[in-house]
Amino acid sequence: MKQLKILLIFILGLILGFYLTMLKATPSDKTFAPTDQRSAVSTTPSPQIDIPKKQLCSNSSINEEAVVAKDTSKLSEQSCDHLVLAQQTNWIERSKSLESDHQALIKKYEKSVRKIKKLEQKLSLQYQSDITDEQLENIVPEQIYPIVTSYTGKVREEIHNFHQDEEDIAWGFNINQLFTDFIATHELESSVKLISIICKISRCEILVQLERFDVWTELVTDLAEQPWWGFQSSTMKSKSLDDDSYLYYIYLSGYRGDIN
Repeated sequence: MKQLKILLIFILGLILGFYLTMLKATPSDKTFAPTDQRSAVSTTPSPQIDIPKKQLCSNSSINEEAVVAKDTSKLSEQSCDHLVLAQQTNWIERSKSLESDHQALIKKYEKSVRKIKKLEQKLSLQYQSDITDEQLENIVPEQIYPIVTSYTGKVREEIHNFHQDEEDIAWGFNINQLFTDFIATHELESSVKLISIICKISRCEILVQLERFDVWTELVTDLAEQPWWGFQSSTMKSKSLDDDSYLYYIYLSGYRGDIN
């Protein structure tokens, strides 16, 4: 009986020893868990950005997020530049269109002004003035009397009223001086003899003697380019003289220039 107890104790000791041995040999989940490097990397897929391959750097050592941010910035700048260029082009085209419309309106206005002047001239010819030759003879210089008496209508009255007005020592004096200096310094000065010039409140009366018939046309072309020349209306009569020269009478009105 005693031997049987010893045998049972021995068997239990073997079982307990085997169990303890297996317990020590089994690794802890925390201590002996296998370190798989692939499991440490996140498997969550990154957001895909559709960017042309040419815009991405081929050097794998560059951080991908930095490359994407840089290329996206470039794309934004390029889009902005394209938008600004498109706006500038649109503004330029719009400006050209407005300028074209402006020039067209100016031409229409000038055409209308010419038509009005022609109509005014026709009306003035039909208008019968009450100013007699005797009235003109009493106020106009003797040299221009034969010329001004040939005028009829409103022009005749304007010339009469012009000589009735008082002398203009301000604007009239300045225009007189500018015109005299223009003739004296012009390349055709030797072909022009300024006999008289009278200017009063937006009007001028000029009498010149010219060697050639076409000299006055050349003078008027150059006068139109002067900054102080701004007469809106003019009438002219000429008379041939015995020495083959020409006497020109010019009456100017409607001054809108600037002598300052």
